[in-house]
Amino acid sequence: MKLTNDRGIFGISIEIILRLMFSIAGVDYNTFEFTEDWYLKHEWSKDQESRFKEVFLLLLKNNANIRKDICGSSGFKNKDYLEKVFNMFNLNYGWKLKDA
Repeated sequence: MKLTNDRGIFGISIEIILRLMFSIAGVDYNTFEFTEDWYLKHEWSKDQESRFKEVFLLLLKNNANIRKDICGSSGFKNKDYLEKVFNMFNLNYGWKLKDA
């Protein structure tokens, strides 16, 4: 997974996913300051996380280039596999859940 972009941080596929994640969480991607622990800076609700999962899975299922960048191969479209990919991404980069 390549992690660079025009700001020197993320590859285009990761940036697309993060822009979606930020949008769903109500965070401005363009002004966000990425630090070493940037993913600990905000929280989101379980509903927001569920919406992000839904969009993330659709994006991986329907975009072979993003699927290849994230999964290492464009061939894996199995729902269980893609959910494992989401769970790993969310574990590493997802916002903290708000207390219910």
